[in-house]
Amino acid sequence: ADMWGSMESLDCLITTNNGFRIMMASGRAVFNDIFDRCKAMRPNVLLRQSGVRPPSRSGEQVPARELAELLVRYRAQVIFPFHFNVMVKKWGYEKVAAYMEEVRQYVQELDSGAMFVFPRALQWYHVGIDVSAE
Repeated sequence: ADMWGSMESLDCLITTNNGFRIMMASGRAVFNDIFDRCKAMRPNVLLRQSGVRPPSRSGEQVPARELAELLVRYRAQVIFPFHFNVMVKKWGYEKVAAYMEEVRQYVQELDSGAMFVFPRALQWYHVGIDVSAE
């Protein structure tokens, strides 16, 4: 539990037997040392809550560039946002998809080694290293 006794905003990093690292990050970066830890650990995949509120304006979403700047601080290779259902309810799917496309472009601009994936509902994704010969 965090310092307030809550398990709501809990971040965790899972490392598989072959060294693949998957990080699940909540919507609040309570302690900034998480970014120092990520710098050392380099998660391969980040699953991060997409709802980020500006401190002064409760209920609003930060601009796409600000979210992208936060996401690249985790130093992950692949970034999947989650928990964007509230934004879809408020804005509609098309506006959220356009916002996430902006985030993707900014992530690419800020860290060319990172890939931002806006997941589609009920779609399976394969993430890994692949080598094929033709």
